[in-house]
Amino acid sequence: MQPSCRCVLRFQSDNSDLHPFIPFTSGFVCVRGSKSVFQESQKFFEETSQQKDMELQSLKDMVRAQDASTSEKGAKDQQLSEKDATIKTLTEQWKMTSEQMRIMQENFATMEERWRQEKSQLQVLFVLVFHFVWLN
Repeated sequence: MQPSCRCVLRFQSDNSDLHPFIPFTSGFVCVRGSKSVFQESQKFFEETSQQKDMELQSLKDMVRAQDASTSEKGAKDQQLSEKDATIKTLTEQWKMTSEQMRIMQENFATMEERWRQEKSQLQVLFVLVFHFVWLN
């Protein structure tokens, strides 16, 4: 069985320590078929980068959706606050109107009693005047 990767080692000529394995910069190359480790690494990093870009875009979309939801919630809260204020105002106006109606009813009852007394007094006066004029 042959290994799937054939390695070629190159040493740095300017280094006296001779490091046999420093990836990419030292000239270490592994050939798998027709692709080098650098090409495969580059492909891997590009795919990973694309995945991360898609994940980032997905997160950005989620943040936008959350912001939109928050904005909608804020707008709905504002509408509810306005409706509550309107209801409170209308309730206060209704109470004032109810109180005014109660006062008017009391006044009407008082005035009605006065009108009855005046009517009976006028009737008595009319009868007296009529009898006085008729009899004289």
